[in-house]
Amino acid sequence: MNILKITALASAACLSAYLGYKYVTADPPGYCRAQQRYIIDEEFLRVTVAIFERYMNEEWVYPNGRRMKRKDYPGWYKTVDFDPKNPNCCLVRREETHSVFNRMFGLQEVDVWLNSRTSTLPVTPTDEPNRFYFDVCGDLKESDIGLPDTAHPVITTTNY
Repeated sequence: MNILKITALASAACLSAYLGYKYVTADPPGYCRAQQRYIIDEEFLRVTVAIFERYMNEEWVYPNGRRMKRKDYPGWYKTVDFDPKNPNCCLVRREETHSVFNRMFGLQEVDVWLNSRTSTLPVTPTDEPNRFYFDVCGDLKESDIGLPDTAHPVITTTNY
């Protein structure tokens, strides 16, 4: 056997062993190994509502010195009328947590959608809700409103 075949077989064996190890040690869907627990939907919703309300109540400072809260700004923010008491306000989606590949490599994601108060139907993708993307340990990875950003500390379910 030449050296190229031996190298290819050794590489395939190492890759198979590595993938087998990752498969056996992969966390169950939705499990946070760092906190050694499952984070429930209500916790994700509570954090997302707090993030959204804080964001909407932050003040913008214009170059002329004028201050205005985001929720008072005429435009997109003005149309946001979010009410967490509305049973159709929110949706937590964990579809990505069931993929074996995502579990093996720690790529599980939890999507939290916030809908406006005026909607009487359950949240759907066509509602254009505000989306927040967390990992299964509750760290906010990205959102439709630009968070996280460098002006805010890391947002997690444990520090809210």
